[in-house]
Amino acid sequence: MKFRYNSGDGALWGTVVESIANLTDGVWTHVAAVQSGTSVSLYINGVLDRTGSTGRIMGTNTSSRTIGSDGASDYFSGLIDDMRVYNVALSVAEITALASPSVRG
Repeated sequence: MKFRYNSGDGALWGTVVESIANLTDGVWTHVAAVQSGTSVSLYINGVLDRTGSTGRIMGTNTSSRTIGSDGASDYFSGLIDDMRVYNVALSVAEITALASPSVRG
């Protein structure tokens, strides 16, 4: 299983950025995506996994967003816990702290 990130401007979708690492089914994994402009960094358990570009800047309109699917099919069948969306790009230190076991409880 891979972590996939895609962003659009509300009208058009960009290119998918997919993790290099495979996620293990049944194992809690912290995943994070940081987008700045069109650049995206994917983190798995606090470690940078891949960088890429969606080719699109995330829209500021009211169009819907999806988490756990591509919006039409391909639905994630596991559990998503403690989902957060920030209005600023988190630093590497902040992502590492969020992924640490002491934060997870």
